Amino acid sequence: MTLDPNKPLVDPFEQQQRSKLVEPDAETKERIANLAIVGEALNETYGEENMDYGTDFFLAKEGLLKFKSGIERLNLDPRSRKGMMDLIDYLMKKIDKRMNRTGDMSTKMS
Repeated sequence: MTLDPNKPLVDPFEQQQRSKLVEPDAETKERIANLAIVGEALNETYGEENMDYGTDFFLAKEGLLKFKSGIERLNLDPRSRKGMMDLIDYLMKKIDKRMNRTGDMSTKMS
């Protein structure tokens, strides 16, 4: 048997994993997209060399509030609901802390 160099090898484990993926409904996609905005903003490092701070955090805060609204509409067991609300509160505090930090930097740079 000869291998075709133009045809990539297929990883059967990867194919098996893909076959287990579930297509989320539209509301789940929206909730995940809103939470993704938060993750991206918090993952960014802001400093004097990066003058574009602030707007990402406002978008993240808005995204987190939309995510919270979506979670509140779900019929979750009490532990899951509390855990999600705790996570949302934690992320909101992180966003607020970053917003305050970037506000302090912009004041110092003026």
